[in-house]
Amino acid sequence: MQLPIRKKIMLGLGVIITLMIISNAVVIVQLNEVSSSAKTTLTTDVAAIDIVKQLQMVLVDQERNAQKFLVSHDGTYFGLFSDGTRQFDSFMDSLLIVRPKLEEMEVIHEIRQSHAWFVNVIGREAGEADTNLHGADSLMKAISDSLGIVHVKFDWVIRLNQLAISSAMTTVETTTGRSLGIAFILTLGTLALAIGLSVFIAWTITRPIEGLIIGTEKIARGSFEPMRFVER
Repeated sequence: MQLPIRKKIMLGLGVIITLMIISNAVVIVQLNEVSSSAKTTLTTDVAAIDIVKQLQMVLVDQERNAQKFLVSHDGTYFGLFSDGTRQFDSFMDSLLIVRPKLEEMEVIHEIRQSHAWFVNVIGREAGEADTNLHGADSLMKAISDSLGIVHVKFDWVIRLNQLAISSAMTTVETTTGRSLGIAFILTLGTLALAIGLSVFIAWTITRPIEGLIIGTEKIARGSFEPMRFVER
């Protein structure tokens, strides 16, 4: 059974609108993946790198103040060292808040243990009346070696997060390119279908008109045969 022209038009428009909705939905889903990946990168990996760099700076200052304190036994330097300890602990807490990856947890725990040993050593020295220069040099050598390992572990954490950022950016680039490709294909498909439907609808509309014109011409020539119209 042939559909009326009005129903054909409505059906064609419905198909076009449906394809446009599907196209937009696919693009939105893909872009949501990009947004989620970018959000994770900004709130975890980038933040973790920034915190680790702050920790490295604090640790360098602490080591410098500890060395001055061991040589001079000046309480001012010990006070600065203690302030650094509080800053270090605060940054370490912040590093844990950004939910580091499982492979980072053990390294962070080792860093905290090494720093706690460092703080205990300086605190124990602060409780003594005096420390000879040779003893201070020997102690600082041991502290420097231990903290050198801590800095290596910090560098490892930074590299791990940099790799995560690089991977996330690659994913964003790939997903964005795929989204644009899908959107382009769907747009071309929708456009082609719209043109096809427009041609079909135009042909459906003009067909009965052409029949009417032909019938009119026959009447003009004196032929009064019944005219057959296409259903509208």
